[in-house]
Amino acid sequence: MFSILKPSTARPGTQGREQVFGALPLAAALTAGLLIGGAATAQEAGPGSIIVLDASGSMWGQIAGEPKITIAQRVVGDLLDTLPTDQTLGLVAYGHRRKGDCGDIETLVEPATGSAEAIRAAVEAMSPKGKTPLSAAVLKAAERLKYEEEIATVVLISDGEETCNLDPCEVGRRLEETGVGFTAHVVGFGVTEETGAGLACLAENTGGLYLAADDAEGLAAALERVSAPPDPVPATFTAEIAGTGEPITEGLVWTLRDLGTDAALVENAIQAELRHELAPGRYEAEALWIDAEAYASVTVEIEPGGEPIQALVSFERPLPQASVDAPESAPAGATVEVAWTGPDAEKDYLAVFPEEGNYTAYTYTSEGSSLQLLMPPEPGRYEIRYVLSASGAALAAAAIEIAPVTASVTPPESAVVGETAAVAWTGPGYDGDYIAVAELGMEDRRYLTYAYVESGSPIEIQIPGEPGEYELRYIQRQGAKVMARAPLIVRGAEATLAAPETATAGTAVAVEWTGPARPGDFLTVALPGAKGGDYENYVYTRNGSPASLVMPANPGDYEIRYVLDQDRAVLATRPIRVETAQAGVNAPATVVAGSTVEISWTGPDSDKDYLSVATPDDAPTRYVNYVYTREGSPAPLMMPAEPGTYEIRYIQREGGRVIARQPIEVGPVEAQIAAPPSAPAGGTLQVMWRGPAYNGDYLAIARPGDDGGRYESYVYAREPGTATFTLPEAPGEYELRYVMRQGKRVIARTPLTVAAP
Repeated sequence: MFSILKPSTARPGTQGREQVFGALPLAAALTAGLLIGGAATAQEAGPGSIIVLDASGSMWGQIAGEPKITIAQRVVGDLLDTLPTDQTLGLVAYGHRRKGDCGDIETLVEPATGSAEAIRAAVEAMSPKGKTPLSAAVLKAAERLKYEEEIATVVLISDGEETCNLDPCEVGRRLEETGVGFTAHVVGFGVTEETGAGLACLAENTGGLYLAADDAEGLAAALERVSAPPDPVPATFTAEIAGTGEPITEGLVWTLRDLGTDAALVENAIQAELRHELAPGRYEAEALWIDAEAYASVTVEIEPGGEPIQALVSFERPLPQASVDAPESAPAGATVEVAWTGPDAEKDYLAVFPEEGNYTAYTYTSEGSSLQLLMPPEPGRYEIRYVLSASGAALAAAAIEIAPVTASVTPPESAVVGETAAVAWTGPGYDGDYIAVAELGMEDRRYLTYAYVESGSPIEIQIPGEPGEYELRYIQRQGAKVMARAPLIVRGAEATLAAPETATAGTAVAVEWTGPARPGDFLTVALPGAKGGDYENYVYTRNGSPASLVMPANPGDYEIRYVLDQDRAVLATRPIRVETAQAGVNAPATVVAGSTVEISWTGPDSDKDYLSVATPDDAPTRYVNYVYTREGSPAPLMMPAEPGTYEIRYIQREGGRVIARQPIEVGPVEAQIAAPPSAPAGGTLQVMWRGPAYNGDYLAIARPGDDGGRYESYVYAREPGTATFTLPEAPGEYELRYVMRQGKRVIARTPLTVAAP
């Protein structure tokens, strides 16, 4: 084979990945030489080489009186005598059959081992005739060597420049880009310097060597240079733990194999690393790591004249030891005790696995060396495994057989809608198991009512609110598995209602009733056609019969209903007509601000109905002051502190509606204060005053600009007359004020100077 004289860089590999190492730079290659022969046992084994020989008409030209073709035939023949018999070599020629034909290119000898004599005969039989399609001939040779898949070398011997369509420089560049390790060496035989430059471009673009030969001795010397075998490439193979860079230096057994010949170069070498000098080709280094009982390998590809290489095999870190000790069998859904040993790393766990698929239950090893582990609900063969959380690897396992369990449910002899009935059961009674009532055909995970079995057998369970056929089920919590079923017939319940045919909106009506009176049952007033859970007002039946039920605020046709708490089933209805509520209010036309006025009224006087005073624009439930109608008629109502136009209203609490109103004019209220204009700080001051003396009104000393609720001192204005103040310690300008409690409104003021003593 011919050496590859192009520079490249070793690519680091990993376990199972191929590494390719490049050749030495051209200067070093010229010292080491190129190999035209190499070991191979078959045509496909190892890098192949082809000689491309110029047999164009110009080869009849003479050097020292001898035709160049004759010199080439003799020199090539002499070279073939020096090659090893297992050299993979072929021959391509051009211009040897037809004149003026750029397609006159022929593979005379396919690349193979032992082809020297066939090449010799083909060369000796050549008679130059045609053109010089040297670029196309090199391409043809490269394709015969499968240059896109394998390392390949072509040696071109030519005495002239390209005389056909292709550009040798471009061909060299394309072969370099698309080949896996292609090299073209060119020997220019008796060419000018200008012609030699064109031939050299083909060699240089593929990393090959161009050599000029002017006579027979030069041609022989040139071929001798490319036939010198290269030095072997030193290779070192080491091992590490994958992903850590941590080297493995003990317990390694190495084997090195030539993939081209399948020959073992090293077998069962026990050493920390493997060193070997390798000829060009592909090799596999395999290591056995005794501690892990594992093998790992790396494949490398050596190109001729390459630099020393480093290759790496990677092993996964050995798993820690663990054990699992569990019963050989257990009932389905049971909790069993499992003992274990192992690394107890963070979030390691013991889990139950079926023969295929993911685990059914798990417990962290951090819970202790003896764990409670829930068994699957389905019988069959399982494994309890110690799982290393970091990698998901199972460190240990114990087989366990899960046996089936049985259950039963016995319905009550009689079941009435909405009642609580006793249901007898048998079964495993696991924590979270329950008895459920479901509709026929309902999914196993769905139900209407349920009760946990933890209280024992029998259990009390709520019966549905609609009569009909149902199903009792024993449900195992794990997996919501139905373990037993039994039919349940539910009979209807009866109820009666007695109430007036009409009622006033917002008033309470006495409703007499009979019925099951179960906890949570209630009476409602609702629109006809509304669902059992939709209503205007309600009252619980636990309040007894008759029950007081408040009618809606809006007049219209309604129903009084007996409703079961269970499923909101309606057991009985009675129609009732709700009529508009009538009311009236009577108050003075004008009043004084802040005064309390007696308001006469008529109306339904329902619970929490009230009278209010509000501005005409206020919403029904907004007001200044109010009083409940339960205070009787007339009712005392405090007027606003601010003068203005207002309304007295009767507000029906049910619905917040105004059912009567009357306008009222609130006039201003007056007050006067008389006192000396100044007094000494810290002394006392007698003040004369008059005013409404409403409950909570007061006289105050305050700073000018302060709001009505701020002061320095105050006294209540209980009876008109005089009031005594203690003056502030700080001299300055103040005000004497009369302040109404309602709204903190100041209705009289006079200035006061507090002088320094």
